[in-house]
Amino acid sequence: MSENNTRKYADTEVATQHNQLINSQQSLSLIQKRIFYLAMKQIRKGDKDFKRYYIDISDIVPGTSQDIFKRVEAELEELRKKDVKFVEKIKGEYWNSAVNLIAKSSHKKGTGQIYVDLHPDIRDMLLDLKKYFTRVPVVELIACRSTYGQRMYELLYQFADTGIRLMTVEELREKLNLQNKYENFYDFRRRVLQQAKEDIEKHTNMRFTWTEIKARKGRKIERIMFDIQVSDPVQVELPFSPDKVDMSKHKKLQENLRQICQFSDKNIRKVLRYIEEKPDHKIVFHKIIHKTEIRVKDGDQNHAKKLTNPEAWAMKMMQTTLPDFD
Repeated sequence: MSENNTRKYADTEVATQHNQLINSQQSLSLIQKRIFYLAMKQIRKGDKDFKRYYIDISDIVPGTSQDIFKRVEAELEELRKKDVKFVEKIKGEYWNSAVNLIAKSSHKKGTGQIYVDLHPDIRDMLLDLKKYFTRVPVVELIACRSTYGQRMYELLYQFADTGIRLMTVEELREKLNLQNKYENFYDFRRRVLQQAKEDIEKHTNMRFTWTEIKARKGRKIERIMFDIQVSDPVQVELPFSPDKVDMSKHKKLQENLRQICQFSDKNIRKVLRYIEEKPDHKIVFHKIIHKTEIRVKDGDQNHAKKLTNPEAWAMKMMQTTLPDFD
């Protein structure tokens, strides 16, 4: 592979973090990761303590939709509960550790204005770093439209200079918090690796391929060798605002979502937008609608607790079944 001539980003364009944090097990949503990175981006070389970091969502999300602001408020609440898990050496022994990312967040109601206080327990992962750190370009990472795309960009960019990263499948599953999901490698390849590749190559300055390495005995894929190329970034407007959805398609699906699941037009558009990108997942939504219909009938017939909010119940099913649906 040819040598990468990656651009040297300015301090104001990157989030510098210890490799231990990059390689930790994380379960942040798309918006949570963006918020966290925009806070990290404000840390300066030589800082000895964290400050209160100001973020205006209006700077990265076009428009002033109240739906966006409410969503951000909910994401902040969840972000305060999130931690990252990693292995560290303590007194010569390896320990499983977990730390919270956010100690405090403040959101001015009805606006996109946020203050974030990073948790002091992650100080050594972000401040005064002397070695084992990576400077990740924020504009590229937050351009990704999926959680898998974000995490894969982060994990692979750490090795942008060498252009190669080798990981076991189990190691990668752990970093993506997918230990018990997509256990069949065919599904893992199709729903995680391929989708991350499409997202990254469409929205960032990175290109990558991978080679699957089987175990010495048997046919099981054991390791993955990534071949990474990073070019100078092209400054483009980040596509945060949702594309228009063709409401003339999938009429039966729309009808069932509206009548059975009591979906709002907003959530119907969300489903249609997802199907436009991943048409083979349409059957999943039909199955969830069917399960919702059965659950509603069970409640009406006193076989289960009455379902008062079919929309919330179905949305939770969709988010659980399709982790990148959000």
